[in-house]
Amino acid sequence: MKKIFTLIFALIAFTSYSQTYKAVKITETTKLLHSGVNSLIGGVSRVALPINLPENTVEWYYSFSTTAGSSRSSTLNLAVQVAAYASTGPMGSTIAKGLKVPPGNGEVDVSLITSDSKSAFLSKNDDLVKRYSDLSEISTTQSVKTINNLLTGSYYLGLRNPSSYESVSVTIEVVAMVKVEATTNGWTATKKQEAYINFNQPFKNLFKGQLKQPEIDSFTGCFMSKITSNYTPYQLSAFAEYELNDILAKFGDKCSEELNINFDNVAVPQQNINKDNLIGKWKDQNSTFTIYENGTILLIFDNGKSLFGNWELTENKLKFVFDFGKTIDEYIIIELTDKIFKYKGTKEPTLWSADKIGNY
Repeated sequence: MKKIFTLIFALIAFTSYSQTYKAVKITETTKLLHSGVNSLIGGVSRVALPINLPENTVEWYYSFSTTAGSSRSSTLNLAVQVAAYASTGPMGSTIAKGLKVPPGNGEVDVSLITSDSKSAFLSKNDDLVKRYSDLSEISTTQSVKTINNLLTGSYYLGLRNPSSYESVSVTIEVVAMVKVEATTNGWTATKKQEAYINFNQPFKNLFKGQLKQPEIDSFTGCFMSKITSNYTPYQLSAFAEYELNDILAKFGDKCSEELNINFDNVAVPQQNINKDNLIGKWKDQNSTFTIYENGTILLIFDNGKSLFGNWELTENKLKFVFDFGKTIDEYIIIELTDKIFKYKGTKEPTLWSADKIGNY
């Protein structure tokens, strides 16, 4: 049981996210931008503010207001306003219409630029600056912008004083609306379903022909229920592999007992089969059989009865076809080396073990 779940557990990502929304303030600051003339003698007329979008951003906003010739700041309360809409999620221009910003009286250029344009912007090489014109403002006193098409990565908001003679103070706030899914014990419905599928499919692949699909489905549901009710994704990530093996084996034993599913005759198939190892003469519990390279097989039972037919290997499943298709036996390869061959029929529980006794 422990070996079974050790193999499958490696395929499952136990991570969880949520499904409501929250407002995340990225930055809020006031910058004094000197005039163009003043910048020639050491004043700063341009500033680039970094914008690093949080994971799961679904929409983000920036608002600003200006004061001419002063370093006075304004109160924007953008995060508070966006949070009021968080229960309904992103609404694009609808939110923008409801967001308020204090009136300004000085002009400023606010440009949304790419992360690699910072140096060109600050050094006034405007021809080299890559900006999003539709998400920028030119010579504006105050504004609110909603961005719903650039939701990952990093950008800069380039602030520029367009005046040659008058300084301007700019208060700017940037807020992201972030998706936060609802959870039960740290698990979201989405992630539980993903984990179920990630567990169920390899389980089905491993034991097709040994267990019925309804048994696999029921067992998967029971197993995932025990995992998600007893441990959060964060707790699972803190366990060492040997600890996880014990946990999974115990849950597996409980589920097999509760559902009355017998794993005693279930074996873990070998995943990587070297076809050349099949070629040769083998002896198992009640027969001697020779597998030939040309795709034929000669089977001689201990009671003297013999069969001649063909063989076919598909992944870890070996098919024998006798009597011109009248008799078809399919086996799951449990272990195959150049000396040992263990296999199990898809229609009966016996685990066969054969030793190689010759080439042909």
